[in-house]
Amino acid sequence: MAAAWTVALERLGLENPVALQLLQACLFMAPEPISLELFLTPPKVNISPEMGATLQNPSRLNRALRQIGVTVSPAPTTASDCEDEWARRLAIDIIAFFFYWGDQRGCREYAVQVVEHWNTMLTPEDPQILKAARWLAFVERQLGNLAVGAAINADCLNKLQASVGHDDEETLDAMMLASDDRRAAGPPATSTAR
Repeated sequence: MAAAWTVALERLGLENPVALQLLQACLFMAPEPISLELFLTPPKVNISPEMGATLQNPSRLNRALRQIGVTVSPAPTTASDCEDEWARRLAIDIIAFFFYWGDQRGCREYAVQVVEHWNTMLTPEDPQILKAARWLAFVERQLGNLAVGAAINADCLNKLQASVGHDDEETLDAMMLASDDRRAAGPPATSTAR
């Protein structure tokens, strides 16, 4: 898996060195969401002349960003198909990358693919399935699908409580997400019958 990423990144570096520099900058800034505005404002630090020229030309910047997307897109399928735990962690990191890159729909699509595929090869209580599912729930909520996200989080919480207990760090994370879902849904409806 690491060799495939190395080859893809080497190819990106040869085809578009600025795209590789942009990807490296974004990976350095993760896990915070990265606004495109960061790259559109004049830099206040010294950067390579090639990077400066790309950042000042929207066409070149868009081309570099598209090339990054093409480079990282083939690898996720391989990572989700792998039975190795390290590769599955990489697949979860790719889900996070799509989200932090600002591609929420791509994040959701890949998370759905990962969760559905892993459900065919791992046990339903597998911690990695549940982590990927919580990412899916999070991005569903970000996209306005509150009920879908809440249902996924509730399922993850139940499975984690049953498999690893109430005090496990993953369970506590799931509890926090479920409580966020309840806050986002607002107060329960009350009856006004007299």
